[in-house]
Amino acid sequence: RYNGMEGTEAVWDVAFDQENNMYLALGRPTDKLWLIDSSLATVYYLNPQTTDFRIEIAIDYRGIIWQTHTDAGLSMIDTKNTLFDRNDDEYRNYTKSDGIASNYMRGCLVTQDNVFYACTDTGLVVFDSTGFYNRDDISDAELLDIELDSQRRLWILARDGIHSLDPSSNTVNHWTFADLGVDIDFLESIAAMT
Repeated sequence: RYNGMEGTEAVWDVAFDQENNMYLALGRPTDKLWLIDSSLATVYYLNPQTTDFRIEIAIDYRGIIWQTHTDAGLSMIDTKNTLFDRNDDEYRNYTKSDGIASNYMRGCLVTQDNVFYACTDTGLVVFDSTGFYNRDDISDAELLDIELDSQRRLWILARDGIHSLDPSSNTVNHWTFADLGVDIDFLESIAAMT
């Protein structure tokens, strides 16, 4: 335990904001999003405990914290730039009923243009200045993770291969594992890890 932070079975993700504060998405039994200030002196959890896994964290340029969940969609925390004061925090959970493609979320990121992307089992969820929309043209397989390269292309790992999306030209490219001669045995679920 570090400065009162509860024990855990796993760290699912770590992220840093512009002030170098560290965010940790911890697995069971805590299942909380923890914040450690940049001097490593203050430990604080930002949101209520949940019963699902928090998979990834992304922090946009307004300081809004996005989290993907295994079966509960996507959550957003706006701390109103008062990180260590929960009194003014705004929490919002987005699910299929809000228009996102799936409640089963995986990897996520925020681009330099402050556009949020999240992988799901049915496509890519995008949140920009106009709101949410979904892309189902990346792959027919479950999307697992997403990364951004120096040319601002998105690279998406799916169960069937690697895909790239260039948002500026709206171009999608596909490389299947079969075509690459790669044989990967993915776990069927996080539950299979326990």
